[in-house]
Amino acid sequence: MNEFDWIQTYLRPLAGPEGLNLLDDAAIYSPRDNQDLILTQDTLIEGVHFFKGEYGAGTASRLMAVNLSDLAAKGARPIGYLLSIAWPNHLSGSELQNWMAAFSKGLKTEQERFGFSLFGGDTVKTDGPMSISATFIGVVSKGEAVLRSGAKIGDGVWVTGNIGDAYLGLQLAQDPSEILASNPKPEDLWTWEAAFRHPTPRLLFRKTLRSTATACADISDGLLSEAGHIAKASQKRLTINLHDIPLSSASSWWSKLKEEETAIVSLATAGDDYELLFTAPPEKDALVISGAAKLNLRVSKIGIVSDGQGVGCLDSNGNCLTIERSGYSHD
Repeated sequence: MNEFDWIQTYLRPLAGPEGLNLLDDAAIYSPRDNQDLILTQDTLIEGVHFFKGEYGAGTASRLMAVNLSDLAAKGARPIGYLLSIAWPNHLSGSELQNWMAAFSKGLKTEQERFGFSLFGGDTVKTDGPMSISATFIGVVSKGEAVLRSGAKIGDGVWVTGNIGDAYLGLQLAQDPSEILASNPKPEDLWTWEAAFRHPTPRLLFRKTLRSTATACADISDGLLSEAGHIAKASQKRLTINLHDIPLSSASSWWSKLKEEETAIVSLATAGDDYELLFTAPPEKDALVISGAAKLNLRVSKIGIVSDGQGVGCLDSNGNCLTIERSGYSHD
């Protein structure tokens, strides 16, 4: 199957009108006068961001999720994306066709789930590992995007969902022996695996976020690392209470098998959670809680914004912990 067959067979059904049926070499989108466009891009490389040989629907869904999470952090609604894929040369014939079909199925699932379409892109072959990249386009009412730079003194620091499940899911996929040796419940294994392989971008929380948050970042490289990004952009200090960081029952059980504070730090610095870390003034607390409750979404206040710089992390006695590594490094 050549490039054009792949596009017409698997990608053209995913295209919206902006993509011109994928018969042109560009797309056309005309935003409304009262909208700001939000653009984001993420790239996944085989053996680095997803496991070798996993070319199917799960990897496509993961590519979608990491990009959509960036839009969620801005309070934006996704409308479309440009896709670039480098398929490994060792895939050919029916094997390649099967992977292409599975990959496109993963794209379709996420498009239908959140209501956006394919605008266009490019596909090539490579002697190296598979590389996939998506550039997403989102919209938000003019001036309403939530940036990292708006945190104010006295704001609470909030986080959606649970932290650390994806990290344990990665450990389970890489080397399950240590985790399995502790005899976790089967439902705990599912919790960790689902968090790592099928992250849920918090797009449905965007309306509450726009009406309450002063700053926001998605947790891709670790909660404490993302707190540092907000602190730097806002020129404020964020203080996080370690024991207020929300854990699932599965990850809480795991942390108690270890030295608990060290374990929680590991979960808070690992990344891949794709939850939202945001700041909001105290008078908005009720709106945050009620907005999350409508979505059956857990939200937790875990700290406060103050004058100063950087991130502080407090133990159960209120002492500031020294954190050697705040999150995942791309170096």
